[in-house]
Parts: sequence; structure tokens; C-alpha cells
Amino acid sequence: MSLPIKSSSIIILRPTKFVEKNDFYDYEVLFMKRSVALPYGNTYSFPSGAIQKDDFAYIRNSSTGFALNVSENQDLKYHIFKAAAIRIAYEDCGIMIFSNPVSEENMKNSLSSLAAKSKKSKLTYKDVTRAFDLQYEDSEEVIEIMRTVSPMSRKLRYDTQIFVVSLTKDYYVNVHTGINDLAQREDLEKLTIADDYDFYMWANPNKMLKMYMNKEIEMDLPHFLLTNILTSFKTSTALVKYLKKIGRASCRER
Repeated sequence: MSLPIKSSSIIILRPTKFVEKNDFYDYEVLFMKRSVALPYGNTYSFPSGAIQKDDFAYIRNSSTGFALNVSENQDLKYHIFKAAAIRIAYEDCGIMIFSNPVSEENMKNSLSSLAAKSKKSKLTYKDVTRAFDLQYEDSEEVIEIMRTVSPMSRKLRYDTQIFVVSLTKDYYVNVHTGINDLAQREDLEKLTIADDYDFYMWANPNKMLKMYMNKEIEMDLPHFLLTNILTSFKTSTALVKYLKKIGRASCRER
């Protein structure tokens, strides 16, 4: 029996104005198709990845981008998984999530700096956190929804903490569109995705569930269950309110 790999995943929601055409959901979810060469390949999932050493460093040490900005008696493991989820959102699809709104001047200066750097090398997560002078905070925008653990029968197992974020103006930036055109910094139609994925799409959860049931797409069990849960919430506000009400699960047993 193999030990599960610690990992994080983030469900990204964006608002939509076309509620009636969207099965009366006021949001869409980012689904990404994993490359066939990967574990669970050819399935639709949410941005996800393994915990890295730097995720701990971001919490504990400002030298790698984040300074410790949480009290010592809080659950450090929880914050590591949340920091990883925020990093994954950028690395998998170029979306940088902020704990606090970013001013127009800061946004302009940071994206200008990143634009210059991008001409010389590929932008890393560390580059982005430094450009925006970010420190880790327990963002209220990023909320825990579920923990999943692969069954013991699987050769490759994951212990995954899953979070939800509903994108709100000034609390995120599409780095890759923003460095080319400041006015397009919140454009979510043109995402730069990681090599681990072949395709992405925005869709309401009911649509994805129907596609799965009709065998038009593939999803593994955890993503099927999460998508099924999301169908119960017609508005992102209702989902966020519910998750905040039930509170975050404990990470102590990890």
C-alpha cells in the first residue's frame, strides 16, 4: 500500500450575466482536461497539484515570497494547503488570487514589471508574488469544501484538500493577458494553461454532470461528486455562505 501524496485543488468560479441560458446558475466553473499521459488522464478536473516545499516556506519564511502572517496557534497545515491552492491557480491557468483588493496603480506597476521580465524568461509564481509584494494571509475568498483520499487499492494515491474561490473584481488578475494589455487583466476567456492539460472550459455544474452522464466526458469519482454537490447551488453567494456556515474541516489528522 502506497502512502498518498499530499495535494491541493481549487474550484474556480466566475460570474455570468446570462443566467437564463446557463441553466439559471449565476456562475460557471473552470474545468480542465488532463493530458492523457498523466495519472487520471483524459478526465476533466479542477486545477490541482502536489504540495511543494516552497508552500511551507511561503508560510514560514518571507525569503520565498510570503511572510508568516498568521498566529502560531492556528492550524499550519491548513494554511500550507491553502497557500498551495493559490499557487496552483496561477501555475495551472495563470490566475493570481489576492487576499485584498489591488489598487489600480499597484496593478499597473506590477504588471509592467512582469511584462518586462516575461521577455527574458517564463514567469514563475515567485516572480508574481514578488512583483505584487504579496504576503500570505488566510484569504476569506478561498474556502475549504472537501478533503478526498484515494482508495488503498490505487497504486498512485492522493490526499487532496479542495478549496473554492468565487472570482471577484480586484481580487484576481489573469497575469498573462494583463501583461499584454492592462485593460484585459480580468479576461477569463484566454487562459494560459499548464502543459499537464490539453483543454479547459467554463461551464455550469449541471451541464458538466449531464455531459458526464451522457458519456461525452470523463471524470474521476471525487470530481463527479464535487460537481454533483455544486449543482445544488444556483448562486455562488449561496455556495460561499453555506461553506462559511459549516466551517473548515480539521487538518490535524493529516
